Amino acid sequence: MRKTISRFVLITLASSLFLTSTITVFATSEGAIIDSSEISEISRDVINQIVSLESREIAVKDYSLLYDVSDNPSYVLLTFTEGGYAIVSRSNSLIAIYDLDSKHAPYEELPKTSKKVFGGPLNYFSVNSKGQLVETNTGSIYAKNQITTAMRNMNSDFLNQAKSIQLVTVESEIVYAATASWVGIPSSRVSRYSTGMWINSTTNYPASQGYPVLGICGTIAAAIMLAYFDDYIDNNYVPSTIRIVNSSTPGSLITTLYNYIDKGKNGTFPWDVSSGVNSWMMAYSPIYNLSHRSWYSTFTFSLAKDDISNMRPVAIGLLEMLGSTYEDHWVTAYQFQENGIFSTSYYKVVDNHGSYTATIHVNWTSGIVGLD
Repeated sequence: MRKTISRFVLITLASSLFLTSTITVFATSEGAIIDSSEISEISRDVINQIVSLESREIAVKDYSLLYDVSDNPSYVLLTFTEGGYAIVSRSNSLIAIYDLDSKHAPYEELPKTSKKVFGGPLNYFSVNSKGQLVETNTGSIYAKNQITTAMRNMNSDFLNQAKSIQLVTVESEIVYAATASWVGIPSSRVSRYSTGMWINSTTNYPASQGYPVLGICGTIAAAIMLAYFDDYIDNNYVPSTIRIVNSSTPGSLITTLYNYIDKGKNGTFPWDVSSGVNSWMMAYSPIYNLSHRSWYSTFTFSLAKDDISNMRPVAIGLLEMLGSTYEDHWVTAYQFQENGIFSTSYYKVVDNHGSYTATIHVNWTSGIVGLD
């Protein structure tokens, strides 16, 4: 049975570039100066907002001025001493996007003097010597006439909002802010699944012991999903003889699940992972029945949003042929960001190579496995 999506407040600057064929110049602007008093005021305001949302103390380490899609210096990127970043409006200190757990900040690979353009959450550009926009992730080049009127209007609407729009709703320990861009499970809950034997490596699972040379990412992605369900939803999903609830280690969960998913294979399809989970649950899980079992689909985003909004992670399959920089791979998704019809949407995932805050494009995906 599919779940009803939880209600939440989510307003974000959603944008991207609508492609056309002509490359023209993105002009420079005057007034690209921000003084220390303005930075101090913005920093205090942003710190107060984030502390109220996250209950975490932060301090501003550095800042950069960002241009908007109308070529005005309307945003500021703040980086924090404790790690993470926030991008905020200069006019009203509204947060467009923030991430306190990211090890990397947007634009950090660019020289300090580069002109940086903020096209909405996770849409970051610099301006080259010809005045063209260059996407920081892909190197793709765009032009001023490729920026749509809809994008400019969304940018203006965001910048003109009053601070009172920043309402929050707290449900099941997750905070949805009016200007937050990520929806789902707090990353602090999944950090335990990113070290030790949770990592898909030849050291942990060597070919000399019969493991596939391409790894067992499908098994581990499913194991993380099962472990989360056991830790936070119902501790009858995984018996304590397999893994102790809330443990930072998988116990024998991965090695027993491997026999049902990756054993004898070099790569897995969604139905391999889902049927393997069901076979494992039939053999080990006391909760297994028609209401508590695995399901799969080749269409990911609508189903993933449903489950993640209800605090339930899903295993997501990536394909190199769709542009995945992880090649063909399985990960465990626990947050999503939906940027509407003008922009790419994203998952935040536990990548079983050691990161629990990896960001992947939704359009890289072609398989989902979940649990009821």
